[in-house]
Amino acid sequence: MQNGTGRVGLAGVSAAVVLLTVAVATMVSWFEDDWFLFLPVLMVGVGAYVMLMGRSDHSATADRFKYASGSFLMFWGSLFVLIGLVLLVNHYYPGNGIWLFVIVLIWLAISALLFTMRPKRG
Repeated sequence: MQNGTGRVGLAGVSAAVVLLTVAVATMVSWFEDDWFLFLPVLMVGVGAYVMLMGRSDHSATADRFKYASGSFLMFWGSLFVLIGLVLLVNHYYPGNGIWLFVIVLIWLAISALLFTMRPKRG
């Protein structure tokens, strides 16, 4: 899993982070004795990692492929984190589904606005 520029490539780091996140999600579900928590914890962990990848993506190859751009990774990473957090909040505080749905819609509107804005030149 080496890409020639460093000791460990991005694929190796990503695999390690996903495996660690699966281990943490398994431990949380096991200790809480509630296996519904597995997926939300996994989504929050992997989504946070994808957001960090999108935040640190300044490579020249990111402009060639739309799916590899930092904005794309930031959008999907934050969407995973948001859905995971919504599932966790709804699990611990049931009956707030409509408010959580409104929060998701507001987040989608804000992210669409922010990701389509062009930076100032100059």
